[in-house]
Parts: sequence; structure tokens; C-alpha cells
Amino acid sequence: REIDRMPLSRALAILPSGMLCPIVLGCTATGGTLLVDQGAIPNTLVAGAPGSGKSTLLKVMIENLLVSNAGVVIIDPKIVDFAEFKKRSMCRVESDMDNVPHLLDLVISRMNNIYMTLAKRGHLSVAQNNSSGDTKISPEIIIIDEWADVFLSNKECLKKVLLISQKGRAAGISVILATQRPSSSILPGQIKANFTGRIAMRVSSEMESRMIINSSHAAHISEPGMGYYQDQSMDSPVYFR
Repeated sequence: REIDRMPLSRALAILPSGMLCPIVLGCTATGGTLLVDQGAIPNTLVAGAPGSGKSTLLKVMIENLLVSNAGVVIIDPKIVDFAEFKKRSMCRVESDMDNVPHLLDLVISRMNNIYMTLAKRGHLSVAQNNSSGDTKISPEIIIIDEWADVFLSNKECLKKVLLISQKGRAAGISVILATQRPSSSILPGQIKANFTGRIAMRVSSEMESRMIINSSHAAHISEPGMGYYQDQSMDSPVYFR
């Protein structure tokens, strides 16, 4: 069936309060709402060829996260794609690739400080802390657009991103990596193992589709804005718009 388009205003209006970082990705082919908790996944790979709607999807995800009072750090190698978020509170946009390693170090430092706070309060995670009545800790999502550009500009970024993706969940810190051309050269096995959330928009080949969702489906998407979502809780990817 034709999948309905969901206005952003409707998506933001139905965000539940029981999730750490709820995101409404859109409507499914069965007419349902595709709702995920980025804080529970906690790391996501997003792939999409130019014109597939990848940047628009990332902006929708950011708007969802800001409504939930999550901090968002955006690494934008193309400089202009996410410039509109520079003046938004709880948002930081970095376009200078020379500054990215230091920015990731700041995230790692915050992560370690959160763990120290949790230990003092006797909590195992930010989610447990926030539901206990103690002073809430804001979750934080690191969104890296054009991961290939970041990765190739400084290979040290891979180690820092892996550290955050491996240790960040309980501290309420998640990573979303986006790329136009998924390949094993920029998405090594360590990345794939720690990024169990997968979104495939239209990609250039069946091989690229399989890199993300272990299926060739994304190579046959005909329209921009359509995609497949899968995480560790699902046996097969879900089609959405």
C-alpha cells in the first residue's frame, strides 16, 4: 500500500515520556507509527545515496531529540547542511574537521564524569537516575554526517567513536553515523558490531544495502524519503516513510 506521509508536527506531538530519547521516524507500510528509543539502541548507522532523503531524515531525528531535551552534537563536514541548528539551544554544530578529535574528547570526558556521578548516586544508568527522583542528567546524541569524510580526515576519530559507542549507553550517550557510500573500508567490523540500529535509504547497489540491513531491499527503493529500519529487537527490516 501507499505509505502515508507523517507531518513533523504530528511526530513531535506523539513522542512518549517513558523513553530516554524517543524518535518517530515515520509511518510503516501497515499504517503504524515507527517509534524508536535512540537511548536504548543505542548507536545507529544511516546510509543513503545523494537525493535519498538522508539529510532530511537526520534533521527529523534532531528535532525529535531536541523536543525530548537531549543534547545534540552535530559533525557536519559539508558545512551548510545543518547550519540551521547552530542557534538552537542544546545543540552544537561543528564543521571544521580539525576540531572534531577535540570535540570527541570532550564527549568522552563528559561520559566519564557522568559515570562518576552515577556511581556516587548508586545508579547503573542515566535512565535509572532520571526515573529515581535524583537530579536528571540530559542524554546526548552525537550525529556524524558523511562519516567517510570524518574518518579519512583523521583516523584517530575511529578510536574515539568506537570508545563512545562501546561505553556510552549507560551514560545516556549515543552515536548516529551517516554515510552516502557504505563500504567495509569505512565501516569496519568493530563499527558494525557496536551500531545495532540500522537505517537504509536508497543506496547505489545491493552490496551497499546488505552492508547496512543484510538485505538487498534498499537498492530497489524508488522514491526519496523511503527507507528500511532494523535494530537488535527485529528479525527483519521495517519499511517506512
